[in-house]
Amino acid sequence: MNLIFYGLSGEGLGHASRTLSVIDSLPDCQVHVYTFGKAYKYFQDTRYPYLHRIDGIMFPYRKGKINYLGLTKRIIQYRFDGLKRNIEQISKDAEELKPSVFVTDYEPSMPRAARKLGYGNKLISVDNQHRFAYCDLSDLPFGLRLYARMTGIATRMWVPYPEHSVISTFHFDHIKTKRTDVTLTNGLLRKDIEETPATNEGFTLVYLRDSVSDIILDALWQASVNTPGKFKVYGASEGSLKDLVSQIDDFEFKPLSHMFIKDLATCDRVISTAGNQLISECRYYGKPALVVPEPGQYEQHINAHYVDKIGLGVCCYARKMNKDVVKSFLEFQNTSSSEPNGVYKVEEVIRRHF
Repeated sequence: MNLIFYGLSGEGLGHASRTLSVIDSLPDCQVHVYTFGKAYKYFQDTRYPYLHRIDGIMFPYRKGKINYLGLTKRIIQYRFDGLKRNIEQISKDAEELKPSVFVTDYEPSMPRAARKLGYGNKLISVDNQHRFAYCDLSDLPFGLRLYARMTGIATRMWVPYPEHSVISTFHFDHIKTKRTDVTLTNGLLRKDIEETPATNEGFTLVYLRDSVSDIILDALWQASVNTPGKFKVYGASEGSLKDLVSQIDDFEFKPLSHMFIKDLATCDRVISTAGNQLISECRYYGKPALVVPEPGQYEQHINAHYVDKIGLGVCCYARKMNKDVVKSFLEFQNTSSSEPNGVYKVEEVIRRHF
C-alpha cells in the first residue's frame, strides 16, 4: 500500500474539502493528514484515522476585516517557532513510516520536511493559490492584478520546491500557464457531491460568514417583503437580526452539517461569500451564484471577478449589498458551462509520482 503525507492549511474549510476529495479518489492509499485549526476539527469530527495536529496560522480579524498587521506578527512568530516544530514532527514520522509521496495544500511545513529528507522529487502542491504564481492573470483590474503578483511572490516563498503543482479553481479554463510542471483543473469535489444529483426545489441557498452576515441578511429580509421566495441560511451570525428574520416563514436557519450538500444540489441558486471551493461546487451543479467577497479578503475579490466573467453569477461588494441587488439576482440566468470533477487529474499526478 502506498503511503502519502498530506499537509493542508487549517484556515477555512475549503482546504479540508479539497483534501477529502483527493483521499476519496485514492482508496488504495493510506493518507496521513497534517493540519490545524478548522480543518483539524473537521477531520476530527469525521473520526479520520490518520490525523496529525501541527501548528499553523489562523487569520486575525478586526471589525470584520483581516488584520494584516496582526497576521504579519503571527507569520513571524510561526516562522521561528511553529514551523520548526512541524518539520521535526513530520520528519520523525516520515523516517518511521516511509511515505511514497508528499502533498501540500498551501501548508509550508510539508515541502520543507520533504526537501530535508531528500524527497524533493516526490513533492506535489495541490491548491488554488499557485494560480497567482504560475498563471497569466492580466485580465484583472489593476489593484487586484498588483495583489495577485505580490501573492504569487509570497506563495513561492510559503510553499517552495514543488516538483509538480496542480492548480484547482472554478475558472481554470479562463487562465493559462506556460509551465510544463503545472496542471490546471476544475474544483476538487467530494464523492458525495458526485453521488448527489442536481435538481431544483425552488429555494435560494445562503452561506454566510461573520464579516458579511448581517449585511446580506438585512438585504434578504428587505427583499423578501415584496418578492416571494424561500431561503435556507447557513452560517448566520447570532444576534437580534437573525432572531427577527427567523420569525419569517420564508427563512429557515440551519447549522453547518452534511445536509449542506443536499441543499446545494436541490436549490435554485446560491448567495454566499466568494470562496473558491463553494463556487466550484456551484459551477459543477450549474447553480447561479451571487457572491459577496469578504472585506479585505482580496483573493475572494478575484474569485468574484471571475464569477462575473464566466457568466456563473453576479459580484456585489458588501458596501453595495441591498434589496435591489437580491431582487435582480433572483432573475439572473447562468450562462457558464458545467465542468467535471477536477480530482481525477490530481489522482493522476499523484500516482505518477509513486
